Amino acid sequence: MTPPNSFAACAKPSPAVSQEQQYLLSQTMDACALALNGFAVLRSTLTAIQASGRRDDSSHLQLLARLSLEALDDCVARLQAFQLKADDDFKTIRRG
Repeated sequence: MTPPNSFAACAKPSPAVSQEQQYLLSQTMDACALALNGFAVLRSTLTAIQASGRRDDSSHLQLLARLSLEALDDCVARLQAFQLKADDDFKTIRRG
């Protein structure tokens, strides 16, 4: 005979929990989109600084801009992966 508590694992989440999860995931995706937009603006600024360093023959400025761009691109990639996971979770919850 199956223990009674094992049935709880098969039960669907209550609508209130599902709505809360949808809300939190929606907020998470909005925050990701906002951060990615900010990163895009920052990236264009760093690219302009890097280009300016080339004209002025400032290797230190170029190096700082290049390293900043690499770090920024890494953050963007991680945030995009997180955003995709949140989007998948959101779709799964909505399907019920």
